[in-house]
Amino acid sequence: MEPPLAFVGATKLAYFAGLSAAGTEYHRTIPQKTNGAKPLFQGSVQEFVAKHPQLEVEFRNEAKRCPSCDKSCATILPFCNGCNHNLADAPSEYTENVCMAFLYGVERGSRFPLGLSLRLETPDVIVYDDLLARSSCHLNAIPSDCHLPDWRHLLRNPAKGLALIERLDEACWKVAHEQFWQDEVWRTRTFRDGAFSSAEDFRSQIYAGVNSVPSQFQVHLQYIVPTIHPVDYHHFLLGKRLVKDRWLSLEYVVGSLQVLIRCGGSLPEAHTMTMEAIFEAIRKFGGPCYEEAHSQAIRRYNRTHRACANWRPEHYEAVVHVRHPALRPELFGAAADSAGETTSALEVRPLPGIGVTSGLSAADVEKRDKVAIQSYGRPYTSDGKPQALSYYSFAKAPGEVLSADAWAVVGTAS
Repeated sequence: MEPPLAFVGATKLAYFAGLSAAGTEYHRTIPQKTNGAKPLFQGSVQEFVAKHPQLEVEFRNEAKRCPSCDKSCATILPFCNGCNHNLADAPSEYTENVCMAFLYGVERGSRFPLGLSLRLETPDVIVYDDLLARSSCHLNAIPSDCHLPDWRHLLRNPAKGLALIERLDEACWKVAHEQFWQDEVWRTRTFRDGAFSSAEDFRSQIYAGVNSVPSQFQVHLQYIVPTIHPVDYHHFLLGKRLVKDRWLSLEYVVGSLQVLIRCGGSLPEAHTMTMEAIFEAIRKFGGPCYEEAHSQAIRRYNRTHRACANWRPEHYEAVVHVRHPALRPELFGAAADSAGETTSALEVRPLPGIGVTSGLSAADVEKRDKVAIQSYGRPYTSDGKPQALSYYSFAKAPGEVLSADAWAVVGTAS
């Protein structure tokens, strides 16, 4: 029998949708920080690159563009992580690197302004709300003093790489602790009573990591604070969030760098290696096994969600049912709703409400729910739309950002 959705918000077969007015009122959101800074370059990414052609490579990602929602997705993904559209036939193309636009203070991209829903800024770090908003506190942190297209560059100079990733981690924790955890209303309504024994216990259960193959070519730490939204927990259970071979937990990244430091090793050509070759090289140095580390992380995230999530049925108008889902293999036997099976042959008839109560499709209701509960872009405009209000106060001029090659060889401190 399929277990109830109360508190956890989702199983592999169904998830809450259609947040009610009472639910919107119940859940606390935290407004962004604003700094009053204006863009250092008033113009588009295309205009900035035309003026500084030596930076063209820095401003270019290779990604798949979703034909359904137009989101830029990592080339490794078989589906869009924005709308779940199949990307099997989507070609790779060059897209604008908005992370680099943030740190150079470029006003706008080809499709929208490039303001930040800012959380914290220093001369070498930016922390901002992730537009995907898997939870009410979903942060990204990027270094602003160097251009490292992905995590592989950290392995070229492990001491500097560890210092950099620890800097990003500390910045994210400062935001999560001071702006979210210490807000009593947010804390007591986001989590069930007794979910965490202390702030440090809470910190140890945050979903932090990097993507091995990003859609934006600047290394960034993702800091996904529990609890993730019902639809995202549903996709998590099916293996469509924090995907194997792409998601690298913070524990794995730190463990890999620490092992290289201890044995005096490095991977100077890591940026030219495949992920499989890197995983094997780290293992040969005595480092963690990626597959084991990923499975452990996924099981921990699942336990955390099930222990702390506070999604209440009285706050939703409908349930979305899904036919023939397959649970992700890392969770066989680990979740109360898995029962050890690999697939489900059940066909569940959708409950009345999602089309009758709201008059919207499941996809439309999911978008509405996310806008209702996310902290990204708060406070909203008068017509209820998110707005990213800040530009980076410490925006860099051309020549002030180290290239990956320069960063990898200069000194040992970050």
